[in-house]
Amino acid sequence: MSRIEELIKDLCPAGVEFAQLQDVVELTAGDRVTKAEMSDTGLYPAYGAGTVPTGQYSHWNRESAMIISRAGAGAGFVNFIEGKFWATDVCFVASQLNKGTLIKFVYYWLKSQEHELMKHTYGGSMPKIDKKYLWTHKVPVPPTELQSEIVRILDTFTELEAELEAELEARRTQYEYYRNKLLDFKDLSTR
Repeated sequence: MSRIEELIKDLCPAGVEFAQLQDVVELTAGDRVTKAEMSDTGLYPAYGAGTVPTGQYSHWNRESAMIISRAGAGAGFVNFIEGKFWATDVCFVASQLNKGTLIKFVYYWLKSQEHELMKHTYGGSMPKIDKKYLWTHKVPVPPTELQSEIVRILDTFTELEAELEAELEARRTQYEYYRNKLLDFKDLSTR
């Protein structure tokens, strides 16, 4: 029996309760910052609606928190940002509350629900996530010990995935280099 199976059997034999997202994390909106206020020399990444920062900023307003894209083609996209960063007004921010639910656990849960979140948008040219749906979205609340073990396992897989992606990119670059070298023929008709 795996560690997870043992914890489930011991800690939640009757199942797990669910709660609304707004009851297990602190939910806020990011703060406005313009592109003109950002610079290449800013100390902190500024995140809005994606996997990569939209720029760098001289201040930070959040630390180790989850962001959920509010608007645009990626409305409902979920990301977790480690360390200090600036959350722009294009995202909602979920931060740790001291109520026994780990923010990283909630992140992994919402990431697994991302497709569902993306379906609950409105607006044509600039879709926006339905705030009421997001705030009331159900989240499982298993005991903290079980949450910690799940986070530990998923963090390990996330680190492995990053290593594999870096290795794949290195092999792709190597392949392109050798392909170009091997196929670099001189045209004899130009002599």
